[in-house]
Amino acid sequence: MEKRNFEERLKAHAAEFAVVVPFTTTDKLLLLDFTAGNTELTDEILQDTNLFMQYINRKLDNAGALYGIGGYNEHRTVYSRSKVFDAPDGGEPRRLHLGTDIWGKPYTKVMTPLEGIVHSFAFNNAYGDYGATIIVTHNFDGESFHTLYGHLSLNSIKN
Repeated sequence: MEKRNFEERLKAHAAEFAVVVPFTTTDKLLLLDFTAGNTELTDEILQDTNLFMQYINRKLDNAGALYGIGGYNEHRTVYSRSKVFDAPDGGEPRRLHLGTDIWGKPYTKVMTPLEGIVHSFAFNNAYGDYGATIIVTHNFDGESFHTLYGHLSLNSIKN
């Protein structure tokens, strides 16, 4: 499948996709910055999951935002806090974020944008990993692709 063609077809059908998280038009969103340019993210915060969560929740509260959005294609300093994204052969570690994060309150409803079939699910419990994840296969316009949902509650993968 040619990437550009597939992206163009997705854009052409964008109005048909469902929402992933049910934002309202009045919900304030906050763009979260997890790059090296964010000097507020100290090593102390990056190394402690509870401090990291407190940091994000404080940013959301201060902005009056219900949800935080983490950027796609962002060079993430936060990935350096664990070995999960290090190359197994000692090569260059992955620091590029390949998704879009939506930070909401625990048990926020998360949905797929298109109908699909659960491909797999797992609990990735290594430090700094995705936690409970579900991967869904979608068939769209003659092509199949996957979406990944991570940092979910454990209940999400029990049913």
